[in-house]
Amino acid sequence: GGERGGGKSDFQLGFQEDGALRYGHAWRGLVTRKTYPELEELQSRAMQIFTASGGIFKSQPSASYPYSNSWYWPSGASVKMRFIENEKDYGRYHGHSYTGFSGDEITEYATPSGIMKILSTLRSPEGVPCCARFTGNPGGAGHGWVKTRYIDPCPPMTPYKDPETGFTRMFVPSRLSDNQILLRSDPLYR
Repeated sequence: GGERGGGKSDFQLGFQEDGALRYGHAWRGLVTRKTYPELEELQSRAMQIFTASGGIFKSQPSASYPYSNSWYWPSGASVKMRFIENEKDYGRYHGHSYTGFSGDEITEYATPSGIMKILSTLRSPEGVPCCARFTGNPGGAGHGWVKTRYIDPCPPMTPYKDPETGFTRMFVPSRLSDNQILLRSDPLYR
């Protein structure tokens, strides 16, 4: 989390691409944003990143590609691009299985309930280590809960084992200065 322009969305897409290339057919990724228009912007960036590694996008399902609005790699890996606007949208994912979940811009959610429910879909019958990655900028409706859950428990870059769940999480700060490509390409962005 952190400054705009730090590369957080690219980080999410890279996480999914790495999983697809590393685990092949066993990788089932899910990338979400809060609304469909926000997802379109992320999808545009995925077109630039995923195609370089052989990913192809399918907007409609078919016999060979069973999910709509999803990316597929020759290995059989898949990444769905979806939106979750509120807690009741979780119902669309109940019973699904994913190995990697990318929640982009989670500070847009006033409460964590819908996003946290999605974590119950992380499972792998093939032994892929399941993981969720969340990104967000300061501010927004969910700034308070995100700060309390991810930033306050310990210093940045320090793994924190949640005593309640046993899961480990870590806050990784993102700064514009981390994104040297953007700064070189658009020096006036700051």
